[in-house]
Amino acid sequence: MRPELLKPAWAAATTAIVVSAMVVLRLAAPASAPATVFAVDAGLQEEDVLTEPSDCIAVDPSQDLQVAIDAAPSGAALCLAPGNYNGTFHIDRSLTLWGPSEAVLTNPTRGSTLFIDADDVRLAGFTISGSGTRYHELDSGIFVQRAAGVRIDGLRLDNVLFGVTAHQAEDLVLSNTEIICRPQRGLGLRGDGVRFWETRRSVVSHNRVQRCRDMVMWYSPDNLIESNHFEEGRYGTHFMYSSGNLVRGNVFTDNVVGIFVMYSANVRIDNNVLAASSGAAGVGLGFKEAGNVEVVRNLIIDNTTGVYVDTSPLYIDHSNLFTLNDFRFNDVALTFHASPRDTALVANTFARNSRQLAVRGGGDATGINWIHNYFDTYQGYDMVGDGWGDIPHEMRSTSEQLIGNYPDVEFFTNTPVLFLIETASRIAPLYQPQLLMRDEQPLIQPVAHSDGAPDFDTVLEEHGLLTIIEDNGKVRVELRTDDPDSSSSD
Repeated sequence: MRPELLKPAWAAATTAIVVSAMVVLRLAAPASAPATVFAVDAGLQEEDVLTEPSDCIAVDPSQDLQVAIDAAPSGAALCLAPGNYNGTFHIDRSLTLWGPSEAVLTNPTRGSTLFIDADDVRLAGFTISGSGTRYHELDSGIFVQRAAGVRIDGLRLDNVLFGVTAHQAEDLVLSNTEIICRPQRGLGLRGDGVRFWETRRSVVSHNRVQRCRDMVMWYSPDNLIESNHFEEGRYGTHFMYSSGNLVRGNVFTDNVVGIFVMYSANVRIDNNVLAASSGAAGVGLGFKEAGNVEVVRNLIIDNTTGVYVDTSPLYIDHSNLFTLNDFRFNDVALTFHASPRDTALVANTFARNSRQLAVRGGGDATGINWIHNYFDTYQGYDMVGDGWGDIPHEMRSTSEQLIGNYPDVEFFTNTPVLFLIETASRIAPLYQPQLLMRDEQPLIQPVAHSDGAPDFDTVLEEHGLLTIIEDNGKVRVELRTDDPDSSSSD
């Protein structure tokens, strides 16, 4: 593997921590248990895309690169020698631009360093350092506009305002690329590491995006975001009006928000790690007016709020599914902005969270389906030995009811004030607190250790919403046509 593509020491340490966490979560799991699979391999990978083209036009730093691009016939390959190539460059025809990482396109002025408005352009191997500073022009390391079949492989972008911007592009592939924005700037003053607008049928895979503002997908359907590492940003990935997307096998760490899905439908969030979204606004995964979303097999760990749901689903013919997710060490595992509906939570694990559930506005979560979830706060028993509790798990809390009705009271969370109120209400129950949720047959053991937990295929057969169609690396997420009854329970 090329040394410049090796993960830096801090990245390896992060991955090692995640791997260690997965091992701990699986210790002593029965062989028959439907073990949840979590992503631990996100990041750069070596691929054959870095191979130097066999027939190419050599370009060295003494030459004007833009002149070489303009002189190259359509379909040609340009191979860059090590060194600096200063300026901004425009590719308006199909060609390949290849170079080692020591070949650096530098932009000391303004504008996007590399602008592409032609189909079937391939970039591989080299480095882009710097971009313009104009936010209103979206000055980027790479700007792709109205182009199809562009492939960006194995590049490094650093000190860029925006990383890779794609407007009205199709069939774009961004892979094995490292993007570092301008960390010396405040979080809101950085540009987006990846920015898609009206871009469809594209793939973002095996990239590392660090210390940028957001990755945004706006009006961009049918894309695959897979095996990436997003860290130290504001939004790891932010969807708006972008339906039919698949987010799979990524690691989101130390962002303000890991993933946020807004005004979108038919989205699957599968097998990701959403970790360490801290601070008052920290959210691992958030929804707003999003429907037909499947959240499956994710590790949601060490966030201020694990999952935040606001008015989702919005439409009466939409629903949402959470299954086989692991919520651990969050301040609040699951927060609903108001009383939710048309949602199923099946075989999830809730363990070591400070609070399992919060419902704002004085509401409750009794209107959704809680089916065979594990709660480490469950106080029941399993006399039958089928792995399910013999009595329901109910959540009633005086302190949660106070917080729901008077949000300012949340300031006293984890203080003696609320502790004493909660303790007094249990010792001398003068009235019964509001019922927040009820799982008729909770699991006795966490999903990874339980013989009673349903397996992934069974859950999707009974409650699944979506069909995933993959063809030649591209993905399409569609609503299932057999209309499964997500409201059924065992």
